[in-house]
Amino acid sequence: MNGYEGQLNSQIEDYSYSDLAIKVYPEKAKDPIPPKWGCLFHPDEARRIMFLGNEPLMTTRGTQLENFQLKNWIDQTVLSFQDQIEWDIYPRLWRHRPTAYSQGRIDLSPDGMIEDFAEWEDLYDFDATKSSRFLVRLRRKNVARVHKWILQSPWTGSTLIDLKERMTPKYKMGLLEAVFVRTPWANLAPQTIGLQAWRGLGSNQGFPSAYQIDYTTGYDHANRVPRELKEIITKFFTICVMSSFGDGIIGGVANFSTSVGVVHESLGTTMSATSAFFGARIKQLSDEIKDWWKQSKGRYSGIKFGAL
Repeated sequence: MNGYEGQLNSQIEDYSYSDLAIKVYPEKAKDPIPPKWGCLFHPDEARRIMFLGNEPLMTTRGTQLENFQLKNWIDQTVLSFQDQIEWDIYPRLWRHRPTAYSQGRIDLSPDGMIEDFAEWEDLYDFDATKSSRFLVRLRRKNVARVHKWILQSPWTGSTLIDLKERMTPKYKMGLLEAVFVRTPWANLAPQTIGLQAWRGLGSNQGFPSAYQIDYTTGYDHANRVPRELKEIITKFFTICVMSSFGDGIIGGVANFSTSVGVVHESLGTTMSATSAFFGARIKQLSDEIKDWWKQSKGRYSGIKFGAL
């Protein structure tokens, strides 16, 4: 389908999803053989299972939905769904913003820019007077890898403590915690835990510091995505395609029936949620999605409480 523009018409068909894998392993982005993330839901699964009997997806005008279009549609559905449940499925690489003391992210590239496939993340505030340990809740879940976690000086912007090697993360919850068993930079002080060593060095002067954190959210491979998430994404995608394809078969027609015997034909043009081509199937899947939303969404996005 040459000549058509737009993201959904992009003809790139990489079913190994290397573009997602390098977000989990950015250090391998320039390897001759890039890593593979795997395919969560292939267009052939849609054709041969979800759309059985309508595999060509060809309209009455002869136009057809190609595999690359279905792939792009699937990807868009996954990205939209993960935003709705606030739980990343496809990997996303987050790079912290540079400080006022630096010339961009020169630790990543000479021009200070981050990778094209990465996204910016704001710094995290740290105040030793309000915490008894090094603990931070990340803004995104679920965490696949932590690439960098340092505590930055409020005066010079230099690294005070590299926390990555001492962290005990809770990846699914998006919680990072680090514990020191001796005073940073030396083993001369008595054994202390958490921020006591930090405070013992006179660093508790009321000056706020900042955490610089680079991390990847989502699953590190397609095979590790829970089956229930794949199932619900499949239903979302099926509804989208059926709605579009149903109108493409006979535009403006809700139903068509033929009786054998005394020849009788009827044609309905009043369309509604239940009176349309594939309308009953769309209604069934919509109800199943609503039930999942009520019963299972909280396991991923969490339950939020407010107080007056």
